[in-house]
Amino acid sequence: MKHALWLPVILWLSPCAPAHAAVLDILADGSGPYADLEQALGTAQSGDTLRLGDGIYTGPGNRNLILGGARLTILSASGEPGDCVLDLESQGRAFLIYSTPATLLRIEGITLRAGDPRQLPENQLRGYGGGLAI
Repeated sequence: MKHALWLPVILWLSPCAPAHAAVLDILADGSGPYADLEQALGTAQSGDTLRLGDGIYTGPGNRNLILGGARLTILSASGEPGDCVLDLESQGRAFLIYSTPATLLRIEGITLRAGDPRQLPENQLRGYGGGLAI
């Protein structure tokens, strides 16, 4: 019985294990754990890294992605921008970034190609930036 009284004290004094950020791997052909960037972003938690394999990413799940309110890193696995391409197919932007005090984004080693902001419905930022809107 005496040992049971110490358990709450021990638990209170025990350090909490730090949370570890995850690395979410995305493949251009959709064969990885995530079909596209949109699906990976839907799973991502603040502090995570989205790592894109080499290839050309196309389709609606790889453009007009809304980012904001989280700490995320989006990068190519190889670090070579010419080998990791988001082809927006002239149908909007890659990322729409909304800044909040919690937003911290790092995008590295990715080429954004063929962005066209005129293709976004209800676009308030017409004519500004084909790849990113911040």
